[in-house]
Amino acid sequence: MSAPSSYDAQHRGTAGAYEAYFAGMDRTMSQKLAFVGAHFLLDPGARIADMGCGSGSGTHQLALLNPDIEVIGVDINPESVRFATEKYRLPNLRFIVGDAAEPVFAADPLDGILSSSTLHHVYTFNGYSRAAVRRAIASHLACLRDNGVFVLRDFVSPPRDAYVLLEIPDQPSRGDAIADLSDADLLVRFANTARPLDKANGPGFFLEELDAHVAGTRLFRLSHKWATEFVLRKDYHRDWDVELLEEYSYFTADEFIEELNAAGGRLLCAEPYWNPWIVRNRFEGKFRLLDESGNQLGWPPTNFVAVTQRVARGASVRLGERRASQSRPSFLTMAAMRDTSSASGQVYDLVKRPNPVCDLIPWRRERERLRVAARYGYPRPITCAVPRGPAMIDGSKWGGYLIEPLAGMVQQDAAPEAIGRIIAERAMISAETLGSVDTGLTYYPSPGGIDEVVTSLFVETLTPLPHQSLSTTLSGFSTAGELREFDAQDLLRAAHVGALPEARLEMNLYTLMDKLGIRPDPFIGEEIVLPVAEAPVWLRRADLDDLLARPASSPYVRVDKGSGYLRLVRSVFADQTEEEGRTKTLAEQELEFVLPRERSCNTIIGLPVIHAEEVLIGLETRHLPVPQIHEGDARILTAPAWRLDRQIETLDQAKSVLAAQFGVSAGAITPLGAAYFPSAGITPERVYPFIVRLSETAAGASYDYVPLKQVKRNLHRLRDGHLLIAVMRLIHALGLWG
Repeated sequence: MSAPSSYDAQHRGTAGAYEAYFAGMDRTMSQKLAFVGAHFLLDPGARIADMGCGSGSGTHQLALLNPDIEVIGVDINPESVRFATEKYRLPNLRFIVGDAAEPVFAADPLDGILSSSTLHHVYTFNGYSRAAVRRAIASHLACLRDNGVFVLRDFVSPPRDAYVLLEIPDQPSRGDAIADLSDADLLVRFANTARPLDKANGPGFFLEELDAHVAGTRLFRLSHKWATEFVLRKDYHRDWDVELLEEYSYFTADEFIEELNAAGGRLLCAEPYWNPWIVRNRFEGKFRLLDESGNQLGWPPTNFVAVTQRVARGASVRLGERRASQSRPSFLTMAAMRDTSSASGQVYDLVKRPNPVCDLIPWRRERERLRVAARYGYPRPITCAVPRGPAMIDGSKWGGYLIEPLAGMVQQDAAPEAIGRIIAERAMISAETLGSVDTGLTYYPSPGGIDEVVTSLFVETLTPLPHQSLSTTLSGFSTAGELREFDAQDLLRAAHVGALPEARLEMNLYTLMDKLGIRPDPFIGEEIVLPVAEAPVWLRRADLDDLLARPASSPYVRVDKGSGYLRLVRSVFADQTEEEGRTKTLAEQELEFVLPRERSCNTIIGLPVIHAEEVLIGLETRHLPVPQIHEGDARILTAPAWRLDRQIETLDQAKSVLAAQFGVSAGAITPLGAAYFPSAGITPERVYPFIVRLSETAAGASYDYVPLKQVKRNLHRLRDGHLLIAVMRLIHALGLWG
């Protein structure tokens, strides 16, 4: 590792220069820290370090959000540490001088490490060295206790060796200074001066200007990587000379994951992130990124987050689908039902597990906070099955180790003794520590194709539950994770950023908090703004009670031949570790799951919303076989949803699908938190919820529009899991819980 002096080139001058620089950084720090910090799920008394803390603003906010956790800011620059120490003072916060690329805490390991926009500095100021980044990653993991969490936030490289077209408005430069150059002329300058610390190969990268396709623009061909490097820094005029030294991206997402695994880390999740402010203010209308055929590509991610758990030597770090099984499916069963009420006689394929599912949610109050127990790190390798068709459209990747509720085969009206026996068996919790039992939700996780009704029970615990490993007989792999208590508010924040990808626990948390009168902390997904608008003339207002009281319908009959829409797959999944640079298989197990035969595993929800005197949401009444099987009535109120075709490969393309469905612009579509797995034990399907803000000119006449407040009062009467998630998150985003 180079000496600290290798970082001197990023020195920014006087104390006043640092204050100005940090002020610019801190304008978006709150949003960044809310997103990144939600990936930590730490217990009171834990210790966490912010490596490369800079101004200390983010470190300070982590300490404010987590008053029971010790937060330590580490930076190599004494001036930054002095600035932070003088400005931010809390009893659980301190700052120290240290090299984030070295194992600063190896002698006194931590519970968590945050490395936010630090490793690209390590890469740059050690001669653009990927080896230096590998050493830094290993040092970070060496500073953690077993099961400690490393959250890495930095830039991510696009696929290597790919070339793209970058279209930029043709505007004249006002002068030769950086701040006076047009974006197109700045790109030409950047192509000749980028990577100036590379003494072996010299600065610059390949760039050629082509004939423009669109009048009033200039068109350039360059590598995808350098196009991304440019658009991410093109607005940093004031600090251009320092920013020019830095090369932001050095690993692709897959390379990050390989390096984290090789260093002994277990990937929990990895996901690109698009800062909404940057997209709106620095991307939209400022450039277009095209493939070489002229097709528009999605916006480059503004950041990348990887969440990794340090595990004991020889423990599982990777789950994956190894090969197709030679055996026929025998656990999941397929059936088919035909709609006799329609001329088309549509046939639905249905997949079913042999046993019903009941989620068990142990909970207790502690100092006015709600604590819930759940399985942590339970292996669900179906979530990282080999993609058939496009992968996840948000670019996320999963290790397959999930947080999910305890589950057992028990009825909602079971006696407390029976519930106690199940919990004791599944989680090794003594029945003597259990208190009252209350019923929770009853819903269908995916009523269009999964023949399953999920119920839940809330079980009060009288004493804290210790962390404990769960029996591997539950999973069939080398690990079954552990039972852990969590702060319920932390879990909701994790759900909104994608760190809690399993939908069942999130829905139960909202329901339990509502029962107990606990108001969720502020929503940290993208802000939802609903300006008052005139209701379109076609808008059909409805009363929820009237919709639910419509006459029952049971048009479905069983048939022998399915539609072929779904197919069952049986594969061998492996549980692996890394030992001395080699992959070692710890266990293998055959699992079955269901896939659409022709379409992708990506589903989008478009919940239409309008603020016309009060907030109204659009509900779709569908007739589906699963509700008929379980309730004798095929009618079910749902959120409008679409399974995507395989050619839809990005979030931007998915938004275009919704925009076309509702006759609105892409700007009227906002994500409702992160995507989720509706049934991770059966299918790799992932669902992306959005709201669609309607206007007078929008489409959407086929839906019934119901007051959101009325829906909130009647959540227990809804059965569509997708609708429940979307409505619960919307209520949260608008501050209507409590």
